[in-house]
Amino acid sequence: MHTYKGYRFESSGRYHAADYLQGEDTMFSYFKEQMQLYPLVKITDNEDYIIAEAKEGAIVFPQHLAILQLREKIREKNGFDSVDFMERLRDIEIDISVPVPQNEAQAEELLNRLFTHYMNNLQ
Repeated sequence: MHTYKGYRFESSGRYHAADYLQGEDTMFSYFKEQMQLYPLVKITDNEDYIIAEAKEGAIVFPQHLAILQLREKIREKNGFDSVDFMERLRDIEIDISVPVPQNEAQAEELLNRLFTHYMNNLQ
C-alpha cells in the first residue's frame, strides 16, 4: 500500500502539517474533500514529488484529471460561458491555439481531444 502526504494551505500562504494518507482510496477522498475547504491542496508521494494539486476548488495538476473535472463542470452548469471556459484552461496551464468553443458541445469535444492527448503522452 502506498503512502502519500496531503498539504493544506490557507489563503495567507500558511500551511498545515502534512497529513499522512495510506492507500489510493484514502488519498483520493482526502484530496476531493480538502480541495473544497482550502484554497490550495497538494498531494505528494513518499519521495515528496507533487502528484496532485488543486487551487480554489479546481484541479490544476495532473492535467488529465483537471480536464475531466472541467468537463464535468460544463455538464453541470446552466449556460456556457466561453470566457470562463478559456480562463479555466489557462488555470490548468493549457494554452491552445484553436477557435474558442461557442457552446457546450464544442467545449466537450475539445476537452475530449485534450484528454486523449494527455493520456497518450502518459504512456
